[in-house]
Amino acid sequence: LKGCQRNVEVWHRILKVRAVVITPKEDMDMNIKFANLCRKSGRLGLSAKTLSQLLNTESKDFNNLDVTASEPQVIYACLKHLWASGERSRAFSQMRHFTYQIEGTLGGHLTYLDMPAGVNSVGMARSTSNYSFPGIATAGPPVASRSAGPVSYDVLIAAAESSAKAGLVKLLARCYLKMGEWNGALIDDLDENVIPDILNSYEAATRCDKNWYKAWHAWALANFEVLSYYEKKHVNMPHELIVAHVVPSVQGFFRSIALSKNGNSLQDTLRLLTLWFKYGFQQDVNVAIGEGFNNVSIDTWLQVIPQ
Repeated sequence: LKGCQRNVEVWHRILKVRAVVITPKEDMDMNIKFANLCRKSGRLGLSAKTLSQLLNTESKDFNNLDVTASEPQVIYACLKHLWASGERSRAFSQMRHFTYQIEGTLGGHLTYLDMPAGVNSVGMARSTSNYSFPGIATAGPPVASRSAGPVSYDVLIAAAESSAKAGLVKLLARCYLKMGEWNGALIDDLDENVIPDILNSYEAATRCDKNWYKAWHAWALANFEVLSYYEKKHVNMPHELIVAHVVPSVQGFFRSIALSKNGNSLQDTLRLLTLWFKYGFQQDVNVAIGEGFNNVSIDTWLQVIPQ
């Protein structure tokens, strides 16, 4: 399958033959890939049918998923399908709830999900006990509280990565990335009420998977766009906004450039140069740029010499 053309009909025929001897749940990873392929190809009906076979509890339209009853990677695929089918608000709400459940399984609730005490994102009473997914043991008493801050957050992630839950940490990064993307897609224009939520989601994604290009690119680009938003509001950019958004954007672009495959980082490099020319005179920005030079190949700059 990995060597086949990424075509719905080709994959469908091969999976039907495989299903004679292997059940869909035994071949879960390939069936999830097939469902994703169907979704991206606009074959939402076939995508839903494939994912329904992987759930442990029946769900007709994925609008009310029991996010702890099935494998977490299946739930994640179902939520992406729900978003693609047009149920965006419901998909976003359930993704928040699902992300909180993963955090509980990892051993603590982190600082990035802003939910009232006792209530989860879809309005249901929230248990104070640890959550559990099929085949994944909980991590015991929470090791981080919602007010613990980034240090405790990093401790939690490091502990999970050193255990059998490393795959769950990577999935958590993907959930946070989707939350950032979907939150931005649900609003018409940026405003100061939603900016912190979007940035927090992207930052959490970079913390959960520190070597993932998409997370760093999204984090850097979000700060870049927020900076553009504030530039329209301020003739002279306040120093605290420069520290809050220019420095993270510079650091994020350097990291995404270093992680990009095949040197495909022209747009990120051009945005980085824009920030450098605009704000390089600021001490904090200058330090961030100086540190970043050590993390990228010198060949990176060849493609922007004309600019």
